[in-house]
Amino acid sequence: MNNKQDNHQEVLKKEFSFGKKAIIVFALGLLLSLLIRVLTPPEKNLVQSDFVVKNYDSTKSDFKKVAWLGTESPIPEKLSIFQQNNELDLAKYLADLLISEHNLTPMEGVENYWINENKFLMYSPLEKSFVYNTSNEISNEAPQMIIDEAIRKCTDFYRQYNLDINLSAQKKDIIYLNNDQDHGEVTLENATALQIPFIHQVGEYSLMYQNENNPPFVCRVDNNYQVIKLTFKEKFHQFEPTLELNTISLEEAINNIKDGKASIIYATTGQPERLDLSWIETADLTDFEIEYSFDETTKIAYPFFKFEATITNSSGVTMQAIIITPAVNTQAEKN
Repeated sequence: MNNKQDNHQEVLKKEFSFGKKAIIVFALGLLLSLLIRVLTPPEKNLVQSDFVVKNYDSTKSDFKKVAWLGTESPIPEKLSIFQQNNELDLAKYLADLLISEHNLTPMEGVENYWINENKFLMYSPLEKSFVYNTSNEISNEAPQMIIDEAIRKCTDFYRQYNLDINLSAQKKDIIYLNNDQDHGEVTLENATALQIPFIHQVGEYSLMYQNENNPPFVCRVDNNYQVIKLTFKEKFHQFEPTLELNTISLEEAINNIKDGKASIIYATTGQPERLDLSWIETADLTDFEIEYSFDETTKIAYPFFKFEATITNSSGVTMQAIIITPAVNTQAEKN
């Protein structure tokens, strides 16, 4: 009988000891979890400026129905955030160099216009851009233009002024011109000039400015491979990575569009007309890519989902559109 009691007490001691150890292990695990949470700072939410929810025409859109009709592509787990790191106004710096090198002088009675014989430079406060133009004789007997050589001439042009910026030529958007006429688009075989758009690159991704869809740098080269026209906005910047943030999922991005955290940066019916973007009945998203946008207020460049879409407004007008929404968590500016 005593042996049975002793065995029973021994079992109780073991059970108590095991339970005590389990409680200690659980407490230590809980303490470790709390310690990790305290020592690991919460992921930063970027402060978003108004352009994130404003369209290219400064309106805001309400979306009734948003659907993803495309094929999902891999999305990086994390993406870098970039900070502008140049203090010098690079656009004005380039303009001053062009004025000095080509002896351009202010045109009497005309603001923001400098000229010397067949060369001129002008600045548009409305567009916030400079245009440099020179008239060269175009050869009608020259062989077919080589795209890569024309691109090299453009990149050499801005590099000669020591502009340390990472610009990438957009080959798919090159315009082939005949006799250097803006509306004389032709095939490459008949082109006497190429108009080549350039945009910033950060890492492997393209970068645009806020909710703009136009390249900040456009270079025109004739068939003698001379730069004959240069358009550049007040958008020359240098960037450096500052941190990495987790990328949101495609589903979260679509939900953000539904909630109005989106900007329509381009919309067209194929006809020149004013479009009502205030109420979007349907938005069918068919494709996307990651593209960065530079926030002029915070001086930060961060990633966005850039969607191709077919949208229909409250009047039943169907448009082809491009919609952007942040690819990382952001929060609205506090008033």
